[in-house]
Amino acid sequence: MKKLFMFLAVAGLATFGVSCSSSDDSGNGGNGGDEKTLSLSADRKEIKEGESVTFTVKVGDKVESGAEFYIGSDKISNPHKFDAAGEYKVVAKKEGFKDSNAVTVKVTKEGVDPEPEAKLVLELDNEGTITEGDEVSFTVMNEKNLPVTDAVIYVNDKAITGTSFKTEAPGTYTAIAKKGDVESNKVSFEVIEFIPPSGDGTLTYDGVDYTVTQELLGTRGITEDDEIIWLSQTKTADYVIQTLFSTPAVFDASGNLIGTDPAGSNVTGYYIVVFAATGGSAIDFTEQDETTGLPLPSSNLKMSYALNGLNGEYYDGEVKYSATFKSGKTIKNDYTGDIIPAQWQSIKSVNKNDLNVISKSQIGILGKSLQKI
Repeated sequence: MKKLFMFLAVAGLATFGVSCSSSDDSGNGGNGGDEKTLSLSADRKEIKEGESVTFTVKVGDKVESGAEFYIGSDKISNPHKFDAAGEYKVVAKKEGFKDSNAVTVKVTKEGVDPEPEAKLVLELDNEGTITEGDEVSFTVMNEKNLPVTDAVIYVNDKAITGTSFKTEAPGTYTAIAKKGDVESNKVSFEVIEFIPPSGDGTLTYDGVDYTVTQELLGTRGITEDDEIIWLSQTKTADYVIQTLFSTPAVFDASGNLIGTDPAGSNVTGYYIVVFAATGGSAIDFTEQDETTGLPLPSSNLKMSYALNGLNGEYYDGEVKYSATFKSGKTIKNDYTGDIIPAQWQSIKSVNKNDLNVISKSQIGILGKSLQKI
């Protein structure tokens, strides 16, 4: 949560028993150069009308008694009650000593909030790992916790356009926002080297072989019986194939996914949908039972999806599936290699409380909706 930093501002000068001083903060009484200097402090420097302030005078580390306190030429008591809003400079004096430093006391009217001091707060919007080539964005807020759109953000001392920029190389980046004479806090972040995913796979669709260029995996939700619902994508130069399946899951006390066994018979496949790489509506799809979400027997859908652990920023895994579409065409995929955590919900941060609960009938509806994309 962003913190709101509030400081008292100067209100109008008024006179109710004491007058506001316009003297310098470091006045002295014109005494000789051999005297010791008084040091003045106050228990409060920002108060409301009618409140009191207690002053302490020291010489070095020892409290000095017998000093008198002044606002301008007016002598005041200690403690002193401030009855009128304004800004007051208090000085301590004592014969044989140099006058103290001036302590400024700011007094505001009761029930009136002070004007906050101008401030900028810079925040990094990105979460998790940032890789070279990723776009990084920022948010700038003011002292009232409102967005600031006219501040200039500098990254490694170079101004960027707007509130985002694309990283070009790995390393440490430092950002700061500026507006006039006001500067924000500095934000530093690390950018790691991009290592492209690697793998080996062949997708056979309608009797034609295609090289698999990418495999992606993310979550869509969880069933009532604690099965994770996964959505995967297989990409080739010509097609994008989406598959939906579920696996048993194990969660820790905080609801974080700590175990799943998406291998062999533990994978429940629901559908496979084929799209052109250029987008548009589904080209082919397996038929489903709209009540259970499960594929009809005529689809001959078989699927296994095994994650073997982390390989840098990717998962090392094996993807195998085959099916017969409603059109009569067949598909088969056999892939081994890097699997990219998908951006729709990364498998690196699956928490039960963040997952949508999806019923089996909703899975059937989901499959139908994908056919119309």
